Amino acid sequence: MNRNIIFFIWVLFFGCYEPGNAQKITVSNDINIRTNYAYDIFPDVKGNILFFHDRGQEHLFEIFDSELKLKTTRDIELPAKNAKIVSMQKADTIINIFYQWKEENTFYIGACEYDEYGRALDTIRPFYIQESITSPSVRFVASKDKKLMMFF
Repeated sequence: MNRNIIFFIWVLFFGCYEPGNAQKITVSNDINIRTNYAYDIFPDVKGNILFFHDRGQEHLFEIFDSELKLKTTRDIELPAKNAKIVSMQKADTIINIFYQWKEENTFYIGACEYDEYGRALDTIRPFYIQESITSPSVRFVASKDKKLMMFF
């Protein structure tokens, strides 16, 4: 009887043992956000994860693959000097960045489209906001399918 219990415990212990079936944890490189004015994460842009850094006058994307391995870093050059980013929207396969800048006493808004590697695809011609000494407060609303955006 005692021998049967020991045999049962032995079969139970070694029969349930599955070697190499542990949890896999992925750790990426350090991401320094201490000097950022703002940052944003865009997951699953054609299989890549884009981490956006806004450091005032310097803007850049860090592109990671699905395993959180750093692929590349890309600086973003906005067409206007002293541009302030107003909004960022992720569509299905692209990222739209809307920015505002001032020339003399006139404020403008422009937009750029970026792909999954942080490359500029298109720059939308700027449109006039208003003539003013102070910066106007710009708000926006995006449609549910993220194909339309309205600024007011």
